[in-house]
Amino acid sequence: MLKAFVLLIGSICLYVGATSTGIPDGSVPFVPKCLNGGRYAAIEDFPFEVSIQLIDLAATNRGTHIGSGVIYNKYVILTAASVVVGRAASNLQIRAGSTCHKTGGQLIKVAVIKIHDCFDAVTLRHDIALLKLKSPLVLDGHRVSRAHIGKLEPSNNETGRVVGYGSSMDGLALYNTDLRQATIRYLNLKACTSSFYGYTNDGLKIGVFCGRARNQDSCQMDRGSPAMFQGSL
Repeated sequence: MLKAFVLLIGSICLYVGATSTGIPDGSVPFVPKCLNGGRYAAIEDFPFEVSIQLIDLAATNRGTHIGSGVIYNKYVILTAASVVVGRAASNLQIRAGSTCHKTGGQLIKVAVIKIHDCFDAVTLRHDIALLKLKSPLVLDGHRVSRAHIGKLEPSNNETGRVVGYGSSMDGLALYNTDLRQATIRYLNLKACTSSFYGYTNDGLKIGVFCGRARNQDSCQMDRGSPAMFQGSL
């Protein structure tokens, strides 16, 4: 299924400096923790983004954001396995079509969680999962729409964007309620394993996403969020 090139945070290596998927196989020696130095993003610009939430049993139409995902079709959400591993589907919901993960948009409960059979919680290889929704999303093409899954790997040093609801400062316990974005540049395997960046071929395999950014990256609760290059994930 899904023979495409999908980039999700959770299978990513970022080099952050002052100067600076089928579902693909992946292993990662380091996973970033925040949308650090990011800026405001409107859901209309990223209508495929959803917030994955633990259902708040004490309050109707509320939940706790635990990660992000993207809309594959009206019934299926694509996310990182590390977001939902150990969770029961009955305890999860998604919010789509809202810049704020606490209010607005469409709130739909999860029916089934399917984690990649080879997912490794230690190395984060195959860090990908599908969520089947109990009821379909209403795809309006404006605030809620399917993600466009790219079929080709981005070019080395190509500019792209990552988006998520995570913290805007590393170590911050209080997460953003609004969607944020950051600009990054894609690094291919040859560049990522060069002496300049310091990663090794042993740690990086096909499907791993390496990127670099100037004083910004992805952060806590950004897992499952997409990286977008030329309008495709």
